[in-house]
Amino acid sequence: MNPSSLLRRALCASAIATLAACGAVQLPNAAPLRSGTEGHPVAGTLIYAAGDIASYVFTFPKGRLVGTIASPAFGACSDQSGNVYFTQVRDIAEYRHGGTKPIATLNVPGTAYSCSVDPASGNLAAVVFCIKHCGEEIFVFSAGGKRPHRYAIPMLTSLLYCTYDAGGNLFVDGYDGTRFGLAELASGSTSFSSITLKYSIKYPAQIQWDGKDLAIETRENPVVLRVAVSGSSARVVGRVHLNGIGGRATQSWIADGRIAVPTGPNRRRATEIMFWKYPAGGNPTNLFNGFIGSGHAMIDAVTFSSS
Repeated sequence: MNPSSLLRRALCASAIATLAACGAVQLPNAAPLRSGTEGHPVAGTLIYAAGDIASYVFTFPKGRLVGTIASPAFGACSDQSGNVYFTQVRDIAEYRHGGTKPIATLNVPGTAYSCSVDPASGNLAAVVFCIKHCGEEIFVFSAGGKRPHRYAIPMLTSLLYCTYDAGGNLFVDGYDGTRFGLAELASGSTSFSSITLKYSIKYPAQIQWDGKDLAIETRENPVVLRVAVSGSSARVVGRVHLNGIGGRATQSWIADGRIAVPTGPNRRRATEIMFWKYPAGGNPTNLFNGFIGSGHAMIDAVTFSSS
């Protein structure tokens, strides 16, 4: 059984129980958002961190905790307007920049795991795991729409993350059996096609367009591979080494020459967020920690939100 299948089973088995337990969670104290009114813009760059127990909002680069969201999420993404999307059990929640209450929800018949917004059209794509006795699909919601287009990807037996490039092409990573797989839905196309990468990635994680290449994060012994795509083939053209990172990482985010990665000391769960210059890598430039407290909570994903 490949790592994605194990991950999917764990998510589907525990997701409902996790949501039910959220009411008993004690959230850390946080200063109020400067807007004072939910949904009004907050100036500057914020970090939204999606957690398995609760989620958090920080100023950047100072790391001041300015908001908490009393619900868990599996993945996070943001658009060019600073709107943030959290993937959850049976829905995707949308937050305005600075907001901690959803302004919209998009329903899915399963667990939404990862997401990406097309900068050209505003479409939102999400990887959705069905909870029971069904497969995995890509859901694409048109901007402002509620009814998605659904795509199966026959060449991938399990799915992980998705990303749009600047031209509206949608890429998805996952597994073809036990091997890493990559597929593309070209802009204007109605079906996915396979992309051959002659490189073995044992534990792939986030995939994101970095402005030039696909950036594929590895979950174990984390590094970011820069992958150039040409037609139906791809090749690794660079590696971004992140000095000081722990042995495991969850979903990262790249924006404005920076990368944020949820990780933890040694090989422990992701309880802190580290930052590096991108694509330079090297030594970290910033660290947010100490905000989760005791227990077994962790950060599943992170994204930048700019007003």
